Parts: sequence; C-alpha cells; structure tokens
Amino acid sequence: MQSTRSLNACIACSSHKRKCDRLIPVCRRCALRNLPCQYGGPGAMQNISLRSSQTVPNSLEPASRWCSPYYFHQFATRARGADELDDCLTSCLFVKLRQFNIDLDRAITRYVQCVHPWLPMIHPIFLRQRVASLRDAPCAESASLALHVLLITPPEPTSIIPDNRLPSLYNECKSIFSLMQVSRPDRLATIQSGLLLSIYERGIGHFPGSYTTLASCASLGVVNGLRQSHTYTSIFDEEKRRVWWAIYLLDRLFYHSDETIDRTFLIQNAQLGDELPADDDLWSRTSDLGPWTPDIPRLSSDALGRKVGCFALQVQAVYFLDMVLQSTKSQLATPAGLSELDTHKLDVLIRRVTMDTINAFDKDWETLYRAVVIFLLALMELHKGMLMTPSNNASSPASRSESASTATATIEMTLNILHDIVRMDDVLKVQRMPLAAVVLLQKAGSMACWLQINHGRRVEALQPVIESLERASRRWVVAGEIASQLRITS
Repeated sequence: MQSTRSLNACIACSSHKRKCDRLIPVCRRCALRNLPCQYGGPGAMQNISLRSSQTVPNSLEPASRWCSPYYFHQFATRARGADELDDCLTSCLFVKLRQFNIDLDRAITRYVQCVHPWLPMIHPIFLRQRVASLRDAPCAESASLALHVLLITPPEPTSIIPDNRLPSLYNECKSIFSLMQVSRPDRLATIQSGLLLSIYERGIGHFPGSYTTLASCASLGVVNGLRQSHTYTSIFDEEKRRVWWAIYLLDRLFYHSDETIDRTFLIQNAQLGDELPADDDLWSRTSDLGPWTPDIPRLSSDALGRKVGCFALQVQAVYFLDMVLQSTKSQLATPAGLSELDTHKLDVLIRRVTMDTINAFDKDWETLYRAVVIFLLALMELHKGMLMTPSNNASSPASRSESASTATATIEMTLNILHDIVRMDDVLKVQRMPLAAVVLLQKAGSMACWLQINHGRRVEALQPVIESLERASRRWVVAGEIASQLRITS
C-alpha cells in the first residue's frame, strides 16, 4: 500500500523553515494557507489540484465551516500545537479577506484614521508590520487582532464589509477571543482584541455582552500586571500602559451609559500622580526599538494643557467623572450628605479645567472634542445628582429651591454648549466619533427630557441632540436606538 506521507517536508514548509506533517497530496499547513504543496518526489504531485480545491475553502459555505464558532470550539477542546493555532486563525483571516474582498492594508489605514485617534492603544506601525508578516509567519494573536480591527473599523463610503456579513464576523470574533483567552492569555494582543470586541458590542447595544467581554479584559490585565508600576523604557511598555488606561476609560464610560443596570467598577479608581499616556503622535510615529524616555504626564487636578496627548486628557476627564460619582454616593450614603460648599468646589474645579483645556487647544477641535465631551458629562452628572438628591443641609425650602435652580441652570448651560458642538459636523466627522460622544448625547437627551417633564423647562438643545444621535447611528447602531427612545419620551 502506498504511504500517505512523504519522506521529506514539502517545498513550501522547507523554504519557510516550518514544521510539515508531510501528508500526501497536500500537507495541512499548505491546505490551511491555500498554498501549492509540492514534495518533488515521483508521483507526489498527483491530484494536488483536486485535493487543494476540496480542502481549502473557496466558497462561502466551506469558509463558514472553517471559521465557525463550532469549529473554534472543536479546536479548543482538542490538544493542539501552537503552530496549528497560528495556522488556523491566520487561515481564517485570509478566508474573511477573500469573502469580503478587503485589502487588509486599506482596512488598517481606515482603522488608524477613525478609531486610533480617540483610543490609541495599538501601535499603528507595528500593527502593519505584524499583519504584513502573516503570510510568511502565521501568528494567532496577530490574526485575531486583525480580525477584530476589521470588525470595529467603520466602512468606507464604498463599504468595506456588507452589513449582512457583520453579524457572522462578530460571532467568529467572539469565539476567537474566547479561544485566545485559553490559548494565549499572556499576550497583549489578546487583551487588545477583547477591547475592540467590547467596543463593538457596546456600539450595537449589546450591553451585557460588552460588560462581560470588558470584564475578561480587566481580569487579563490584572493577571498580566498591566496595573503595576513599571519603569517604562520602550514603546512596548508604553503600549501596555495604554491598554490599561483603555480598560479604565471604557469601564467608566460603560458604567455611565448603563442607566438601568446597577453594577460595580471592574478596576479601581485612578489616583492623583498616576502616570498617564505619553504624547499620542510621538508614540504612534516612533518605531525605534531602543530606549524610549518621553515626558510622562501625571494625573492632576489641574489642566494638563498642550503638553499632553488626547488620550491623557480623556483619562483625566474620566478621573473627574469618578470624583463626581464619589460625591453623589456620599450624598446618598451619609445622613448629612455632601455639603454645598464641597459640591460648589467640585463644580468650579470641573468648569475651570474644562475651560483651560478649551483655551489650551484653541482650534484643534477634534482633540478638544474627545476630552471636552467627558468633562461635560462629568459636569452634567454632578448637577443631575444635586437635583435628584438635594442637600439635607439646606436650612430652608428657599435654600433648597435656590440650589435646584442653580443646578438646573448649569445643566441648561451644559446642554447649550453641547448644542454648539453637535452642529460642527464639518469638523467633527461621524466616522471618527468616539463612543464617549454617544454616552454624552444619551445623557444630555435624558436630562433634557427630565427637565421638560419635571421642571417644565423646554430645552432647545434636545432636538439637535436627537438629530446628532440619528447621524451618529451611521457609526454606532445604539445611537439610533437612543434617538428613537428620546423622540418617544419628548
């Protein structure tokens, strides 16, 4: 009987110095990667074309089988080598690229243009290099990251991915992330993939799924020591720091967007003096593998100014959001509540830092926009708390009424600022809209409706907020759902 294995490795595996199982007529590695498999021995080339067409997925049905959640589950439950996992996920990536007719380099460029500016946690230069090397050196974590980049990146006007394909891609990414948690839990790319998946889930309104995914990322971050204090000496150390701050940022934004769900934070509060991300542009453009010692800003209660990047500003804004939540909890937890003086100090502090940030960035509207929306959210949450839980220290009904009037006026002022921001569509592109903007619009719309119903205040900003949410639905599906709810309420 003729042997089913060749005596030698195939030419493709030998040339790339990869392990070959020597199966005839096509080895597993070549079949997975859709490569011509040649052994060179007599009779070894028989039926290669037939076997290749049967093994490699070229139609939608076989491709869905190779990249299905069931296939990944079967893969995870069997003892597999590292090379097989690398080949499996890399093959899945190329299958998807063929299905969607996508140029991967263009998709990454689109990601860098639309997602990276407001969540710079993946180094763009090394992302390109890692993805470019996949054909010669399959890598499970790089392929997983590339698939999640495809999932989260908004389509071009000509549409990169048909809308009806996104649900299947989402299910596959969900399964891949689960597989990577088991197989490669110590890889930073595994956490980065999970964060992109969590953002996508939040963007389509799948709140329980996004929270569960983010919780997995937070656990992996703690286990891998991302929160621990390090001496940052390279751009890779900086990337780890950015991934941790991304978990913190998303955790707080998701918390404030879940108005009907009572849950706790996934990670602890930031502290004054914590090291923030370095300048975004400097880090994104640096590819030197040697020592890297940029100026590292620290979390402060004052405006950071132009010396820091947008990501650091967003983290600082979320820190103020934490301060507001702590003050609101103090009002509810203690009999005396938070004193009006303390509330006033926090109000003045947030206003001052917001205005200092606006003045520091002058006409750099996009950088300004990403941070200011979170500062405005903090200001709105503070005065919402004052209205919902009026201070017990007020000595008279007149004093309580004055406090409520001040809070109402501040919320209306915040809504008017937002009214001006949402009309800047020529500067603030929908495809580059950060998820934080949707959270702010959601809160603003809810507060405007609440003021109309409970205080008889007709808020002119409500209609522009709804219209802005409807425009944002071209990027974030959940924005359209929020807009519909606000129209019904108003």
